[in-house]
Amino acid sequence: MKQSSKWWLPLLSVVMLVGVVSVWARPEPAATQPADEMEKPAAKRTAKPVRLTQPWSLLTTLTDEQKAKIADIHAQANAERKAIEDKEESDIMALLTPEQKTELDKATAAKKAAAAEKRKAAKEEKGAEEKKKEE
Repeated sequence: MKQSSKWWLPLLSVVMLVGVVSVWARPEPAATQPADEMEKPAAKRTAKPVRLTQPWSLLTTLTDEQKAKIADIHAQANAERKAIEDKEESDIMALLTPEQKTELDKATAAKKAAAAEKRKAAKEEKGAEEKKKEE
């Protein structure tokens, strides 16, 4: 009987080990951060300066808080513009016939190919200029 009653000892050891490892691997709770750090949004906690678009970037007296708010407003406006453009495209695509959609796809593909060719030519020209400078 003594032999069968000791099965729980290795099981208990494994359970305790798993518990210790899970507590040790757990990230620090947010309460250990300073109170002023907890109040700041994630964007403010990073050391990256806020980049503004013109004309707002021309202002030299903006506070960090003003810069962050302007950046948030700008990001929200961009999201709204994108949503409007996406709705416009889907509404127009709903009006087109399958033939017109095919025609549009071909025109779009041709435009992309032309742009890629132009980029390739510009890259080759830049490489030739750099090679010429090295000589």
